[in-house]
Amino acid sequence: MTSTPILARLYRVLEPRRTLLFIATLGLFLLLGAGMLRMRVSENIMAMLPDQAESLFADFELLHRAPFLHKALVTVSAKDDTAASGLTTAARNLAEALATSQAHDLFTRVEYGPPAEAGPGTLTAILANQPNYATPESLRALETKLAPEAVRESLRADWALMNGPEGWAMKDLVRLDPLNFRATALKGIAAANLLPGIRLRDGVFVSGDGRHALLVAETPIDITDSSGSERLLRAFETIAANVLPEGITASIVSGHLYAQANATAIKADMRLIMIVSCVALLAIFLLFLRSLQAGWVLLIPFGALCAGGVAVSLAFSDVSGITLGFGGVLLGISVDYGLHAFIALKQGGEGQATLLARVARPVLLGAATTMAAFGVLLLSDLPAQRQLAVFSIAGLAMALLLALVVLPQLISPSPLKRFPLPDFTRLAQGRRPLIVALGLCLLALAGWQARAIHFDGNLRALGLTSKAIDAAETQVRETWGDVRGKAMVLVQGDSLEQALEANDRLYTGLRGGLPSGEVVSLAALLPAESTQAASRERWNAFWEDRAPALLKVLHEEGRALGFSKQAFEPFRNLITQDVAPLSAEGLHALGLERMYEGLLLPPQDTGKPWGVLTLAPDTAEAARLTAEASQDQARFVSQSRFGRDLGQALRDDFVRFLLLACLSVSLILLIALRSPRRVLLAMTPVFAGVAGLLTVMGLGGMSFNLYNMAAAILVIGLGVDYGVFMLERLERRTDLGTEHAVLLSGLTTLAGFGSLALASHPALNSIGLTVLVGMAGTLPGALLLLPALARSQHD
Repeated sequence: MTSTPILARLYRVLEPRRTLLFIATLGLFLLLGAGMLRMRVSENIMAMLPDQAESLFADFELLHRAPFLHKALVTVSAKDDTAASGLTTAARNLAEALATSQAHDLFTRVEYGPPAEAGPGTLTAILANQPNYATPESLRALETKLAPEAVRESLRADWALMNGPEGWAMKDLVRLDPLNFRATALKGIAAANLLPGIRLRDGVFVSGDGRHALLVAETPIDITDSSGSERLLRAFETIAANVLPEGITASIVSGHLYAQANATAIKADMRLIMIVSCVALLAIFLLFLRSLQAGWVLLIPFGALCAGGVAVSLAFSDVSGITLGFGGVLLGISVDYGLHAFIALKQGGEGQATLLARVARPVLLGAATTMAAFGVLLLSDLPAQRQLAVFSIAGLAMALLLALVVLPQLISPSPLKRFPLPDFTRLAQGRRPLIVALGLCLLALAGWQARAIHFDGNLRALGLTSKAIDAAETQVRETWGDVRGKAMVLVQGDSLEQALEANDRLYTGLRGGLPSGEVVSLAALLPAESTQAASRERWNAFWEDRAPALLKVLHEEGRALGFSKQAFEPFRNLITQDVAPLSAEGLHALGLERMYEGLLLPPQDTGKPWGVLTLAPDTAEAARLTAEASQDQARFVSQSRFGRDLGQALRDDFVRFLLLACLSVSLILLIALRSPRRVLLAMTPVFAGVAGLLTVMGLGGMSFNLYNMAAAILVIGLGVDYGVFMLERLERRTDLGTEHAVLLSGLTTLAGFGSLALASHPALNSIGLTVLVGMAGTLPGALLLLPALARSQHD
């Protein structure tokens, strides 16, 4: 490379100016360190999503607007019947404490029961709107209550109710609904209830068994705010411990649990990764290099880490915590260039400038190919992978600068006390048939196992969950219903009426093909005005012939029991007179907005459409019914479906990245080496590493995800590095300690990746395991398989 003589001349220019160079280097380190301190680290999951795939991005935006996603569900539980007697009081006290204590900036509203507006008059108002809800099914149910015997039994029950302790409070309800139509009416609107497991006792939401109470808390803390989530959860635990009596406990379920758990794990993992990486690197240096001057090489990865972090913070407003977790990997890669320069320069004999020029050629070529492999990730649709690309390229560029400009001024030639190692080249070429046969077997096995590898788009699999979180989620699901596990269906319209009409058609189609209670829809509570008009016509037609006879029976049976002549006048008006349409404002006035606010999506900006959500089972049948009922105009979104679509996107990206990485690396090698055969030889460690990776992943049931894809690309870059160095060693018949340096480079990279494999966070752990496996094939491919295939002077 033409740059190598330039580096030799630069060495001679800087040699008498070392003090100035070191001061400038120190200043650069201080600037980079200051930049790292100002970095904003985020755990925002949006960085893990394709921002160019509009369909996937829109699906995630919809999932992000799911009911209760930005609310916290608090379950207050009694351990036995004795404690259950004070459950409602404890729930009220906890709700008030959360809303009014020092945590008022964390919990803005906490509800333990229906709002004050939803009093006894709410049920009466719902019954008065029966004409707006009339369906063929509900009218058939009412038909069974119109026979004289059924009327007589209903009125007897009403008379007993009126003469009971709550008789006066039930007066208006009995006058409007003497035949107990309310059971049918409430069953109809129950399909709009987001939490079907709720009952009401003493004005508090309780479970069917009476052992649990529910609080719904609103908070301004975003679920991607890890520090805010930690403050919120800590405040909740403190207040619950102070307020709740013995025998009653409280658990909270919200997205903040995951944000806090993942942030805590990433921070702990980053500390562990850095400590283990540094200790492992130090141990390798002490064991294999045995020179105090080798300590200067350790400064290179720290400079690379800081440079990568600052570059990402300048290019992106928020830096993903996973990107910084990749720092352990960068430590292991960036030290490679320093190792090759250090080992070559320690030999002396030809002058430091000459040795630097010779070792710079493979170092620069290897760095170029590695950067090219990472550069492919700049084309990714995932912001996090683009961050990884910027982080790695900037870090490796800094490593090159330090290894080829600064480090040579710190190294004086002296015999290096090497750890005794075998001559890998002679060993490989002496057992060429065996090694080549093993390589071919590995390739064949990889081709077989590659078909078993799948691409996992499940975002939750990349996050950390604990047993406590799983237990809390299970409790909510079993006690209140699996609202968080359902699919969401979105219909839209230019106006609220158009959106409601589309939602009514969807509800009709889903209700006709799915079991009762499986669909949660706003159509049951707020139908479109056109649907309400059709319901009123149906209601009037139903009563046109039935009302006179029924009113006569009602009057006679009521008089016999002691009811006055005007007792059921509200009921007579209900079945003989028109009612006004029901509106969202009317439901709000009744205190029912909590039932529908999670399903109604007002326009976010002027000119944007209205949206209405429906919750349905996450099944293929529900998706099919949705497509039929909406004529493919509705968007069916679920976590499992989103995961499958994201997995397909990852699969397509991986194939694209693999081809582009191989193409770019091959092009650089072809320009530099000028021989297809030499290019293939240099790529031998890549083939071995990828083959080993595919084999182990297939046999072990491992899958590709958002992050170990980047690690797989890294295997390519590292493999080419080692291939270039070994090819230079074999063809030029010069010993610059190449085998020693390649082995050390592999070990230092394994040290960096090995630390990631110790991480508790699944994303970091998957990166570490993937590269550990890949490197287990890459290193033998460079030290044994490549020499076995090459026609070197050892033949």
